[in-house]
Amino acid sequence: MNNIAGRASVFVFLLVFSLFSAVGKIDAVCDDSACGNIANRCKQLNCVLNQLGNFRKDLTSRGMDNQTFDLMEFEHDWEPMMRYDFKDSNCTLIGIVDVTDSPAGNTDRSCVTKLKSKTPCMQESVKRHEAQHEATCRSVYKAKPWCANVFGYAGCETWAEYVQDEQTAYGIELSFLKSEMSALKAKKQCTCVQCEPPYYLYGKTGCAPAPASKGPAELIRKMVDYFASPLKDDSRPAGK
Repeated sequence: MNNIAGRASVFVFLLVFSLFSAVGKIDAVCDDSACGNIANRCKQLNCVLNQLGNFRKDLTSRGMDNQTFDLMEFEHDWEPMMRYDFKDSNCTLIGIVDVTDSPAGNTDRSCVTKLKSKTPCMQESVKRHEAQHEATCRSVYKAKPWCANVFGYAGCETWAEYVQDEQTAYGIELSFLKSEMSALKAKKQCTCVQCEPPYYLYGKTGCAPAPASKGPAELIRKMVDYFASPLKDDSRPAGK
């Protein structure tokens, strides 16, 4: 009997230990092949969050916070400027290696989300972003069904609500990528990039030198990036 009781005790201990281990373990979505993609996306997210903050201040100064959001006005007057800035050298990493995926997503007026991504890491990132919009969409349909059915959920928000939803969605995405980056660095991976300025650390101890130019066009792009960027990275050789 003692032998059976002893084996039962060991079995219970192992079962409990396994359960606690499973609860404490969080499987990372991103692996070390996503380092460049994470750094690039983090820079874009930080940039667009800064732009949205300035946009919100501009709306407030114009007394537009509580006015009904106008999608046509946004697309015609505001979004082109923001997209231009989003693609500017201050918001993207020109010449960084291993940037293979530029994710995109959309939540339509029926609260259906569509994602476009080449890698599981970026797929999960934009999925979390769009989940925020989907939740907002369903909330608006519940509160104002007549309005949402006619104008779509965004057309039933104020300008302030629309911008806040975007800020929340981009913030969720950034928090996710920072968490993934921290997990990778804990495993001594992604040591040459990070989610904050200067984003990439070529030339630092243990990191490879900046990638060599692949031709005149690449060199020109890197020079434009270097001289246009307000982020001075002393680890990057001049002209790279």
